[in-house]
Amino acid sequence: MSLNNYIINLSVEFNNAPADGINSNVVNVICMNSIDNSPAIGVDIVFSTFSIKNSAFISESGSSVYSTVTDITGKASANICDTLVEDVLARCHIKSDFTNQDTVLLTFRKVTEKFAITNASNINRTFLAGEPTIAWSGAEFTLYTKGGSGDVEWSFEQNTPAVTLRPGAKGVAYILIKNDPSKEVRIIAKDKLTGEIDSYFFYLSNFVRSDRQKHTFFMANVGLGKFMLPVVVYQQIFSQWGDLTYYFIWSEAVDTPYWTNEEARVLVEKEGMGTDNFTTEHVVFDVRTGVTSTSPDGTTYEKYFMHNLSFKPSELE
Repeated sequence: MSLNNYIINLSVEFNNAPADGINSNVVNVICMNSIDNSPAIGVDIVFSTFSIKNSAFISESGSSVYSTVTDITGKASANICDTLVEDVLARCHIKSDFTNQDTVLLTFRKVTEKFAITNASNINRTFLAGEPTIAWSGAEFTLYTKGGSGDVEWSFEQNTPAVTLRPGAKGVAYILIKNDPSKEVRIIAKDKLTGEIDSYFFYLSNFVRSDRQKHTFFMANVGLGKFMLPVVVYQQIFSQWGDLTYYFIWSEAVDTPYWTNEEARVLVEKEGMGTDNFTTEHVVFDVRTGVTSTSPDGTTYEKYFMHNLSFKPSELE
């Protein structure tokens, strides 16, 4: 027990600040009456720092010593800065009783670039902000970071079973979309050493699938015409993911374009008659090149196609 019947406890609120003379490590002291452990209000206390070259200082005073009083909760705080990469001893004592003190050790780290998520990329493309907006079960992409310590903790803002993440080396994370999350997905990256936080979010407005089986347009349209995709959706997925034959689920469909739900009038020349005529053909989309063309016969030629999430494979049987 001290002469003034006070108990003090010094703790670290924030550590590992960069040694730039601006950012600070934060310490808090709680002062209590030793008789009933009630907050000791208005008690004069002194913070001080000890470093090898006396480079550490308390920002409130601009020196290595700072005097203040506890607030109505018995608390007082100090912001400590340094310009050297080193460990610094911070001490707090009751002004009227130097023996009643507590100490903590602080670390000032090397100044690094600000931590941030730089981009999200798949095998072919770098996403724009907020992408992907379209995906399929098994779609994967990678998040990259810069700055900070390189030791990153990854998490979801909310529980998202439809999407998983796997931390990688050098501050990256591998994202796997297993199912349609049906909500915005926000991924949080936190530097374990610096405490800096950044986030990346995306929302899937389209979720597509394929049974990886070929069908004539006639059979596909009879069974699930309402589920087949228009050209614009194919263009959306190609613009974000590029050549789909690089991805496992589409890699078996490299020999032919995909059926869409659209038709086009095609100008043809009648053989031997020298006159032109129009016929209706089915629009198809090449998932390798992103180019559309037409197919003349929907009852003979078999092709792959994509459909939306509402479709169940059993509906084709």
